[in-house]
Amino acid sequence: MAMADRDFCEGEAGFATVWMLGLASVALLLVALAVDGARVLSAVSETGDTARAAARAGALGVDPASRTLNPTLADTEARAVVAARQMTPTAVVVSADGVRIEVTVQTTVDLPLLSLLGVPTRTVSSTATATVLQGVGPP
Repeated sequence: MAMADRDFCEGEAGFATVWMLGLASVALLLVALAVDGARVLSAVSETGDTARAAARAGALGVDPASRTLNPTLADTEARAVVAARQMTPTAVVVSADGVRIEVTVQTTVDLPLLSLLGVPTRTVSSTATATVLQGVGPP
């Protein structure tokens, strides 16, 4: 009886080790996705905040005489906000009618854990638009 039990178990020798190595690999992959995914989500939030702040700052670049956006001043103000947050403004566009400004901000996020799997970085960008309101006041 003991011999029959032993023959049955010999075919499974090392199975638990292989199973644990597989489980550890999957757990490591999930941790890498969670940690580096959180870094990407944080960068998305930060680029969105920066783009909105830069668009608002650029919208303050109004020429008092024409009451429209001065493209040079709006561009300078928007780029100053982005530079203060150590990011790269990829595009600052003032509309032809001088009423809207659109700012696009881009940054690259390093992914230290996923770089082990061949994904070293991720580029994140956000766009925000601000509109100059004129004649706003009490009715």
